[in-house]
Amino acid sequence: MSVAALEKTLRERYEKYLVNPQVGVLVTEFRQRASVIGAVQKPGMVELTGPKTLVDVLALAGGLTDKASNQVHVYRNTPEGRQSYVIDLSFLSNTGGSSNSETVELASMPILVGDVVNVPLAGTVFIDGAVKTPGAFPLPRRYSLTQALTLAGGVDYELANYSGATIFRRRGPGEVDAIPANLNEILAGNAADPQIEPDDTIVIPVSSTKFFIKRFVGQIFSPNFSPFMFTGS
Repeated sequence: MSVAALEKTLRERYEKYLVNPQVGVLVTEFRQRASVIGAVQKPGMVELTGPKTLVDVLALAGGLTDKASNQVHVYRNTPEGRQSYVIDLSFLSNTGGSSNSETVELASMPILVGDVVNVPLAGTVFIDGAVKTPGAFPLPRRYSLTQALTLAGGVDYELANYSGATIFRRRGPGEVDAIPANLNEILAGNAADPQIEPDDTIVIPVSSTKFFIKRFVGQIFSPNFSPFMFTGS
């Protein structure tokens, strides 16, 4: 209720007991709030008792979950219209964020009444084939191909076909782009390291030659090799 509306309500109620009651309401403190949504421990409204920065507000919301993206969005209504700001928190964990002064400035800006702080979920990248630990991995920020492969423990150099890597990227329903990537060229600095997007699938194929050498030739020279291990129908 507004101050005037509360005064009117109180005046009407006091009229049962007093003649022409005069009621005045003085607000000593306004409850000021902002919203925090998305991948935080306690999403909802937070009280802005005094100046609060983005980091302060995220702390009031219990901090980020393990599925949170490193990018945080702040939405604000201004006389010029709705404004949005994107802050990459990964810079703040590196030497205090000195590598990006604009990011530090945005992270320390005051959160105002009515602001909406949105922490989106991290994307997912799927890595399969000749890597140490294939599977699905959270993608909290932009990774290059070689960086993303470290999430899967790196390439299995004994089996991988380095020149045949492929990134599968969904463009729409039933539409998938196959983006070839030659790891030999990338690691040698002769080709760009492509950026990975959320929901990409990375496939590192198995080299048939390396597979044969590891599976059969390697066993022949193994001390546990038996000439009967390959027999059978």
